[in-house]
Amino acid sequence: MSNPIFYAADMSAAVFTSNVAADASFPLTNLFTNLPSVPWKSSSSAGNQYLKIDLGIAKPCDFISFGALNFANMTQVILYYDLYDDPGFANGVNAASLTGGSNVTKVFTFTKVTKRYWTLMFVNCNGLIPQCGLLLLGAQLAMPYNYNMDAELGNKLFVTTAKEALEGTIRTSRQIAGRKRMEVTFTLIDDATVTAFQTMMDAIQGQFTPFFFKDHLDVVHIVHFEDDYVPATGKRANVNDLIRLKMRHQTTG
Repeated sequence: MSNPIFYAADMSAAVFTSNVAADASFPLTNLFTNLPSVPWKSSSSAGNQYLKIDLGIAKPCDFISFGALNFANMTQVILYYDLYDDPGFANGVNAASLTGGSNVTKVFTFTKVTKRYWTLMFVNCNGLIPQCGLLLLGAQLAMPYNYNMDAELGNKLFVTTAKEALEGTIRTSRQIAGRKRMEVTFTLIDDATVTAFQTMMDAIQGQFTPFFFKDHLDVVHIVHFEDDYVPATGKRANVNDLIRLKMRHQTTG
């Protein structure tokens, strides 16, 4: 049983550039939609193409995550940063290999560095056209303890409209299927983790930004907070207890 991890980042100030034109239907601006189903896609399967990421300022980073990707069967895809944080990448450092496994929601971790400029290098695409959606690059928040076991993980939330007809029959309707919902609490957390948690909440901006949450079974979920939590009130009366966190899956099913 693993301790849970939050993977969240504010990518709103990032600048994405590529040396290959994007597919007209899947431009680079799609990386700001926060939707895995609306990806950026290159127009070519040529090797040695790249996607550069300028975070705006140097930030601590030890993970990159994707809500959707097609890198798994490519021969070589590498995440680089520049040793001297030079946008020209004269001294690129290999942070992580992004191939292998399957093309599902994926988080790659690496040794933490504080850098501004990053590059996804598609060295050999193996005939595939690079694409990805919901790209986050930042610092993970690994909780020092597990959540309390009163957690409700995976229970579905249903939004139902119910009306009573004139003859007394109850008629119901629902526009969407059930949405998985999680409710967790953390207690007796150290001050450094509480501070990091509040910083993460500030980046997530309440319900606005989706993030990745790895539960105690090592399953990664794409979720939103259910409420617009305020970072300054991220603690309860006991300064080392976090508020009850309500999260729901971005998609239904």
